[in-house]
Amino acid sequence: MAVSYKIEEVNSDTFQPMKGMCFLDVKEGSKTKMVSGEFEFLLRTDYDPYATHSCVQNGVITHLPADLPELYKELKVGDMVYTTHHLINEKNAILLNGRKLRSMHYEDIYVIDRGGELISVGKWSLLEPAYEDDSQWKTASGLMLKAAPSKLKRHGIAFTCSPQLKEDGVQKGDMLNLRKNSEYEIEINGKLYYNVHDNDVLAIIEKS
Repeated sequence: MAVSYKIEEVNSDTFQPMKGMCFLDVKEGSKTKMVSGEFEFLLRTDYDPYATHSCVQNGVITHLPADLPELYKELKVGDMVYTTHHLINEKNAILLNGRKLRSMHYEDIYVIDRGGELISVGKWSLLEPAYEDDSQWKTASGLMLKAAPSKLKRHGIAFTCSPQLKEDGVQKGDMLNLRKNSEYEIEINGKLYYNVHDNDVLAIIEKS
């Protein structure tokens, strides 16, 4: 059963976030519909409201703290950013001058989307899923033994790299080995990525 929270109301012309908190304008309900051909379906998200495939994880920054560390200096008011799936938790909501915003600590902001250019921030990187070689399930005559290749567990292909990964020699296109269960899925512009922390990248398996 969903828990209802009373949203705090604040009226201020000099609102300034502190303690590393950022505030975002979130388009709620943007992932509650699915279109298939001529039909539109409403998704029931209340069963699992924080499932990454159905919850909203992005919003536009409206307010930033004044004391952002160097790894997060790239963040700007007006940026579209992607963050944790807990963004839409009502505990993170506030009514500022009548406008509903969501609060999030800067360390939980993963990616900036500036007109389609994706920029990882902090200690996060975006990886593309890696798939098994189709030679493992295709016969010599070309017959496919299954409909689609499976994702390789604990593998990912570097797409955007954090400063630490770049310093460690990781480049876009490198195949990486990951810690178990570190493939945190995030959908950006209709494409699936893994959002991975520096600590979850164990090795470069293959250079691009």
